[in-house]
Formats: sequence, structure tokens, C-alpha cells
Amino acid sequence: ARYKSFESRRQLLNDHDIFLADARVITMLPKVLGKIFYKSHKKPIPVNLEPYKQKDASGKRVKSKSPSADSKPIAPPLQVAKEIEKTINCALVHLSPSNNVAIRIGLSSFTPQQIAENVETVVAGLVEKFIPKGWRNIKSVHIKGPNTMALPIWLADELWVEKEDVLEEEEIKAIEEGKQEKATARIESKRQRRALNAEARDEGKGSKRPRIEEGGTEERKKKKSKVEDADLSKEMRERRERLREQKRLDREQMQVKRTAELDS
Repeated sequence: ARYKSFESRRQLLNDHDIFLADARVITMLPKVLGKIFYKSHKKPIPVNLEPYKQKDASGKRVKSKSPSADSKPIAPPLQVAKEIEKTINCALVHLSPSNNVAIRIGLSSFTPQQIAENVETVVAGLVEKFIPKGWRNIKSVHIKGPNTMALPIWLADELWVEKEDVLEEEEIKAIEEGKQEKATARIESKRQRRALNAEARDEGKGSKRPRIEEGGTEERKKKKSKVEDADLSKEMRERRERLREQKRLDREQMQVKRTAELDS
């Protein structure tokens, strides 16, 4: 009730540098604290406050009585102090669904040797626990201060890929040439269709070919494309034959005229 209003929560956020919470209730805090805590760099850090499970002389864990639903046992003071100190001295990692992860590894008062040791420890632990395929799946490691540019301290020679995904130069050229040929064929087909439609409009007859709507499965598309190409080729042949016949008749008429002029 004390921090129910937005202003009181913001004041609480500004008055403290670190917030710790029992790991068993960490998932309930977003609704209680509000989005202001989770938009800042002061998200509550989970701490294990559950008592350690006891072990017998042989090293086996002793089954303890299951607590009631309302009560959650708290660890002894020494264990709580140890867990809090361990949490404060750890590097906090917030994993997000992206390709980049930022982790605090030191303070500006640290010596270069301390920062280098922290970087080595944090990166090694992160690669071992959270990154699939380890170093083979890392592109670069940078170090950055609050007011500085990100400086690269490690860069991969090349991105790791599967062997079967690597293509030779000849295969790449063949793929590019195939794509270029397909694009050229599509452009030429569109030009031919436009020319036929323009001639049909000029003649006032309209296009005799039925319109085929796009869509459907790949097989239907291929069949429709073949039908269109066959109809287009047939019309082109018929038009060429008509043009040849017209030219032949024109030549015959010209020849008759010339013969008549010579006779006269």
C-alpha cells in the first residue's frame, strides 16, 4: 500500500541502486512493481532464499517435510548473507530474442587487468552455458563504457556455416545466371502479351485467349504457364503467316503494276 501510486514507485526506484527479490516470487513482481522498474537498468535480481537441502553422512539428500502452500521457509541468516553477496558480485545477464547481449563486467575504477579478467570470465561462462555451438557461433566481442564507443576486442575470422551450405564460385555463378535467364524470359513474355493485346485492341476483336487468374498450387501455376506459352506461340505463328501472305500479295501486285507499265 505504501508504494501503490506511480509517483511513490518512481521515488523508490530513484532512491536505491539495486533491488533483490526471492527467486520464488520473481515472476510475480512485474504486476506489483509496474513497467517503470523493467524499463530501467534496475530490474529486481533473483536471490535464492530457499534453505539448502540437508544431506546425511553418505552424501544423500534427506527428504524434508513439505511446507504448506501458504508458508515458504527462509534460509538461515548466514546462508542468506552468502547468497546476497554472491548475487551482488555476479554479472547479471538478461537474455533477449536478439543477436546482441550486453553485460556489465566492471566499474570505471577497476584496473585494466581486473577488467580483462572479468571479460574473460564472463565471456567464457556465457559461451559455455547460453550460446549454441560455442565460439563457432560468435561474431564479435566489444567493450564499451557509458560515454564511449564500442571497441572490438575479438572478431571472428568468418561466420560459421554448415559445409553443405557453402557454395563454390561456379555454383553461385550458375544460380545467378539461371535467375537472370528466368527474369529475362518473364520480361519478354510480358512484352509479347502487351504487343498482342495492343494489336487486338487496334483490330477491334479483343483478345481471344481466356484470362487465367494467378494463384493455386505450384503445379497449377506451371500448367497455366505452359498453356499460356502454347497459346502465345500459336498466335504468334498465325500472325507471322498472315504477314507473310500479305507481303506475298503485295509483291505480286507490285510485279503486276511494273509489268503493265513496261507494256505501255
